[in-house]
Amino acid sequence: MRPDIRDAVLEDLPEIIEMVRVSTASALPSLSFDPEVTHDVVEAGILDQNTLVAVAEDDEGLCGYVIGVINLCWFGNDRVASDWMVYAENRAKGWLGYRLLSRFVDWAKENDARLINTLNLSGIPDDGFCRGLERLGYKRAGSLIQNVIEGD
Repeated sequence: MRPDIRDAVLEDLPEIIEMVRVSTASALPSLSFDPEVTHDVVEAGILDQNTLVAVAEDDEGLCGYVIGVINLCWFGNDRVASDWMVYAENRAKGWLGYRLLSRFVDWAKENDARLINTLNLSGIPDDGFCRGLERLGYKRAGSLIQNVIEGD
């Protein structure tokens, strides 16, 4: 079954938190994960009109999510949308990651974003990733460069 995508509800929090744990361990391994902080952030996002928390659901339960936010531009009154994470479980069918990101783009446009940002932390080579996103209107704008500070 091709998963359905819908806005998240508070009852989805336990499954979303587990998917966030899995996805951040892969995409952001240098950062800690705290389920209580995640609960509070995702709960606030579900309740905030400037944040999108959408989930994908198949016969087995939730199998993906997208979280993104709209903020004011740093130097003016335009609105800028940035996704925090897009995740699709391996069992998910039907280009789910792309469909979740498409849902985010549609939401950002509906909410008057003038700029929509995303980044690739998936392990998919940038050339293929960017070609797919060009269908959604994205254009390559630079590089993400990280400086990971090792802690105790």
